[in-house]
Amino acid sequence: MVISIRGLAKDFRVGVLGRRMAAVKDVSFDVLPNEVFGFIGPNGSGKSTTIHMLLGLVRPTRGGGTLLGHPLGALAARRQIGYLPELPNFYGYLKARELLEISGRLAGCDLGALRRVVPELLERVDLAGRGEDLLRTFSKGMLQRIGVAQALIGDPRLVILDEPMSGLDPLGRHIVRNVIIDLKARGRTVFFSSHIMPDIETLCDRVALIADGRTLRVASVEQLVRLGQERFEVQVRGQQLQPPAGIAGASWQGTVGDVGRVEVEGTAALQQVIDWGRSVGELLAVTPMRESLETVVVRAVATAADPAPKQERTP
Repeated sequence: MVISIRGLAKDFRVGVLGRRMAAVKDVSFDVLPNEVFGFIGPNGSGKSTTIHMLLGLVRPTRGGGTLLGHPLGALAARRQIGYLPELPNFYGYLKARELLEISGRLAGCDLGALRRVVPELLERVDLAGRGEDLLRTFSKGMLQRIGVAQALIGDPRLVILDEPMSGLDPLGRHIVRNVIIDLKARGRTVFFSSHIMPDIETLCDRVALIADGRTLRVASVEQLVRLGQERFEVQVRGQQLQPPAGIAGASWQGTVGDVGRVEVEGTAALQQVIDWGRSVGELLAVTPMRESLETVVVRAVATAADPAPKQERTP
């Protein structure tokens, strides 16, 4: 197991009176070798704090786990990790090449090897030829990409990226997506957080969804989008088609020419619509309607925030 955490929680003291604030309440998940694992949830749900605990930058209040077989924060684990923080901040007077070489030396890499690797890293993030440029001349997106490059120094076994797509234009997102795909092809494990659901759907083998500091789901993207009630589209060809009557869960979408469309929720209603379609004309197609991951996440977070526990305490 590359990452395994159970019951991870973190409280902070805030304000003059030191009031306790729970940033992370109960987070548990496992990340497998050679997996692209997405970490998703709304702002303020505890994603970055959880990542900081994984790296040993913050000590958990409760719970614990392992990273690459070592306790959280162990130096032996950190030597095998590449990390991009949510808001990378680099010294503007450094050249791009110098940043990568310094990062490599801090990671224990040989300078001679670094001088061969750095041009390759710059090319991987589409910054070839910019190695001698000062970082102060870089745009936000270019700084994000140089941050991804420094996370790859030393060919780490595990790469942790906190919001790697932040501030990137479509080209930049394409570049970072290709980096993640390449890492998986090389047998590496990638753990990244993002609010951009299409990237999560495209890249991730599995995801952990958290809200209010708690784990809500750990599943593959395909499993998540199937959590809701099954929905289908039925197409029927016939003359002067009328909406199916008396079928709960069937929604008439109208006709185009002589083809009518019905959206159906649930397999019981689907069979009734199929029987109706065959009785009034020619059944053309029955197509499953796949929910977007964004819809699933919004619904899961809203359900988690439902005040049902309060109702249970009502006499």
